[in-house]
Amino acid sequence: MDVSSKRKSENGEVDLDTIVADVATLKRDIAKILEHVKTATVDSAVDTAQGLAEELSDTAAGIYKDLSKRGQRTVKVVSRKVEDQPVMSLLVAFSVGLVVSRLISR
Repeated sequence: MDVSSKRKSENGEVDLDTIVADVATLKRDIAKILEHVKTATVDSAVDTAQGLAEELSDTAAGIYKDLSKRGQRTVKVVSRKVEDQPVMSLLVAFSVGLVVSRLISR
């Protein structure tokens, strides 16, 4: 029996077994395609997430470095002011402490 005789029965109709086999093959092919698409989508999402995480990490490091430098400059300025005007610094510190204690005690 050759291929053409397998596909058609004696009265010229398509063989049901061939249709079932073709549908099964089609289902397997579609499942493979869907798995490939899903894997590609997940890989793309993971790559995007890793890129964003690295970018956020770099941004956070830059912000931390900037804040650290500003803090160091502020400490130097305040230290210089305290050294230049010690009596005024004591009066300001005492006044701030008094105001804060009044606010807290209410």
